[in-house]
Amino acid sequence: AMAQRLLQAVKAQGMPHQFSPASNVVTISLGLATRVGEQAQGSAVALLALADAQLYAAKHGGRAQVRGAVLELGAAPPPPAGG
Repeated sequence: AMAQRLLQAVKAQGMPHQFSPASNVVTISLGLATRVGEQAQGSAVALLALADAQLYAAKHGGRAQVRGAVLELGAAPPPPAGG
């Protein structure tokens, strides 16, 4: 819900984006991640990697998108974004 409000608030500002072929106003895309389970060593790095991967998925999904995922305790981190 908060992420959708952020998307709408940025778009509502109507900031011109004169060099974009996709939209005449600035929009944002968001990648979110949350963790389930007890704290594990290195989990912050894995959580940030998952959020980054979700951001790239949102950008590839189109303009003004939100993507999110849950990092399970003991799960392998996602592959590096952009690759």
